[in-house]
Amino acid sequence: MQNPLTALRRWRISSLANTFALQAAFIAIASIVVVALMSLTVIYWVEARTQHERLQEKSGRVAERLEASINVVESSATALAKNPMFMTALLDSKGRDSYVVPFLENYNFPIAAASGLALCDINGSRMAGTRSPLSNCRPDSPLFKQAMTDGKALRELIPLANGHIGWTVYQGVVFGYTGTVEGVVVTQLDLHDVLQSVPKDLDLTGVALQRTGSKQSLGNVPETQAGSAAEQQASTALFKDRPEAMPYPMEVVARDRLQPFGNKLLPLGLGYGLAGLLLVLLVIYWARSVSRGLIAPLTALTDSAHRVAQTGDLSIAVPQTNAGEVAQLAKAFEVMVNAVRASESSLEEKVTLRTAELEQSQTATRDRTEQLNAIFDLSPDGFVSFDAGLRVTFANRAFLRMTGTEAGDIMGLDEAEFSSLLAHKCLPQATFPGVATLRAARKNLREGEAEMPLIKTRHCLIELAGPGNRVLAVGLRLSQAENVSQILYLRDVTHETEVDRMKSEFLSTAAHELRTPMASIYGYCELLMMRDFDENERQEMLSTIFRQSELMASIINELLDLARIEARRGKDFVLERLSLQELVSEAVMGYKLPEGRDAPLIQTSDETLIVRVDRKKIQQALLNVLSNAYKYSPRGGAISVSFLQEVHHSVGRFGIEVRDHGIGMRREELARVFERFYRADSTGKFPGTGLGMSIVREIIEIHGGEVSVESRLGEGTTVTLWLPAA
Repeated sequence: MQNPLTALRRWRISSLANTFALQAAFIAIASIVVVALMSLTVIYWVEARTQHERLQEKSGRVAERLEASINVVESSATALAKNPMFMTALLDSKGRDSYVVPFLENYNFPIAAASGLALCDINGSRMAGTRSPLSNCRPDSPLFKQAMTDGKALRELIPLANGHIGWTVYQGVVFGYTGTVEGVVVTQLDLHDVLQSVPKDLDLTGVALQRTGSKQSLGNVPETQAGSAAEQQASTALFKDRPEAMPYPMEVVARDRLQPFGNKLLPLGLGYGLAGLLLVLLVIYWARSVSRGLIAPLTALTDSAHRVAQTGDLSIAVPQTNAGEVAQLAKAFEVMVNAVRASESSLEEKVTLRTAELEQSQTATRDRTEQLNAIFDLSPDGFVSFDAGLRVTFANRAFLRMTGTEAGDIMGLDEAEFSSLLAHKCLPQATFPGVATLRAARKNLREGEAEMPLIKTRHCLIELAGPGNRVLAVGLRLSQAENVSQILYLRDVTHETEVDRMKSEFLSTAAHELRTPMASIYGYCELLMMRDFDENERQEMLSTIFRQSELMASIINELLDLARIEARRGKDFVLERLSLQELVSEAVMGYKLPEGRDAPLIQTSDETLIVRVDRKKIQQALLNVLSNAYKYSPRGGAISVSFLQEVHHSVGRFGIEVRDHGIGMRREELARVFERFYRADSTGKFPGTGLGMSIVREIIEIHGGEVSVESRLGEGTTVTLWLPAA
């Protein structure tokens, strides 16, 4: 088959006339096929419609005969139920045996179908009936009991022992004088036998009696090729004018195989085939003859184009024609030749210009590459790029500096080897999850997935092992470039992480410090509400509540002061040129001394020390230092205040030195003196919030000064507040 197809293809492409003729032949074949299919469709539709009408008529006639047969049997049963002889037989057992029993045993229905008839008393016992096996009372049926109650005719369908369906009618025997039901006449018909009893003038082949809406067969006769794919059927409902006479809807179904064509298909096929073959041959001959004349000017133009292509001679004359589109093509070809002739001279100039443009583009590309390299080298963030094979091709200096690696150690590594190398440089609790994991997380985030096992966002945090324990934020950016598939970038977030940690610790400590007095307040209040105490105990509890409330208010106020100072950073300070001696005197005079303690000794200075400060803030800092001096020297001892001056880093400054002779501090306690909520005394003997020295340092540093503390355990503490000279 391959050789004929190859030969046909070569014949088609050898000439435009052959192509046109072959396409015309295909159009003719398609037209013949369409006409043939339309004709066969019309034949099939007409035959199918005719057969369906015949089947519908057949099922309707059978349904009429079945309705008539069932009506005759029911009419006979109704007449017997109203017969006075049956009424008397229900009451007279002797007479029943002599005339009713023989009568029913020899009774024949008006139709030839096998059926049963029984006379039953009110207890459901059979008193007389036909010799048919269908002659029984069925006393267990609910319809039998209902017929005994109201005496009306009731119907039901029951399965028979032979697999058929029986039509059962219960007709009550009503005694005329009393109007009571004394018995029931039960009639049973085998629907299969009733269907078989239809007169033979009807063709019952393929006819079945079945329940409407289902395939349950109630009676049938032999069918012709049932179940065939080409089978048609039509149905007619029984008792459609009397639905109350039906136990459930039934219908007569007539089926027959559809043979719309029969023996006509072969002649039709031969006729269409011969006619189509003749038409195709005529079309091919006509199309080829017409196309030869149409393409003659085009052939001449093609020959001229071949000569120009082979010789390069642009002076060859172009053949002229008046053949419509071919003439337009010849004119366009001539214009093209002239344009080529005109552009040939300027081609070398264009090539030279294009070469210069390419050189400029290459120079610009080199400059841009050098700029990007410089930017990457100056960037504080680390970058690592991977090629299409997921191997490292570039790492900037920031990445090498962060991770402590050399460029030669990572260049050319695949992403798995690179991930392993970087993971070994991390702490186990914050290790690098791997480039593949970051890429999968980014893909899942784009697709809307809930989470990943290791990372849930586009970035993750890693912590490098070694000095400083740097914390790096690592992210991945995918690329569609030919030479770059993905870029890993790292940012040093050690400071931000440490700030977050300090904030969390501060909040935790503040909550703990506030919870301690609150627990005492809550506990004593609960005791006062639950029990009655004597006046002394009650006053003691209230005193404790008052002290703890003062402590809580003090903590909150100092927290607010500290937060305000840190937030404003001196924006609300009112700076003035003031005498340092005057500031100290005002602060000492306004300080409320503890009971039994002497005022601090202020050493005078001959020279007036001028500073530019906020009066209230400096006095607040000095009062905090004085309060600590008295608080941590419970056994007494002099508190002294003196003035210092010095040159620090070529800038003059003045100092306020506060010295006590109290309990002092150890070296490790002295190192933490400015920590918030830190208190050297853990026994609770000395009240306080642990925020005073933090506030002092913030105030002094905002003024550009410095706080220094010296202390020895058991000897006392010296605090110096240094302020720049005005």
